[in-house]
Amino acid sequence: MTSENLFATDRQKMSTTGPERPMLDGWLDYHRDTLLLKCAGLTEEQLKTRSCEPSTLTLLGLVRHMAEVESWFNNDLVDGEIAPIFYSEDDPDGDFDRLGDAVLARHNGHADLLRERIDGATGD
Repeated sequence: MTSENLFATDRQKMSTTGPERPMLDGWLDYHRDTLLLKCAGLTEEQLKTRSCEPSTLTLLGLVRHMAEVESWFNNDLVDGEIAPIFYSEDDPDGDFDRLGDAVLARHNGHADLLRERIDGATGD
């Protein structure tokens, strides 16, 4: 079974003009969708393929890491911080290391390298 449906996306071009918040939201959507495109069509094992031993960098790890980062936007003064999803103080790299528990722009460069290593696919 591949990840085609799990990582389905409808990536749209982002606006380069207009109010700041809609532009920020558009850029985040674009880069989130770009990462999902890098993961589409891969098996679970391929998503867990490390970039180069002993590194723990994987496409699945990047997705999990970005889920953690996006949760920061949900922290607020009333409700406080949201608990981490994949890592803890005892396991700060859990989003990359604990892949057995599996389901912004610079990270997509990492995703390009990982995907190219797995099956040669390249592109935006």
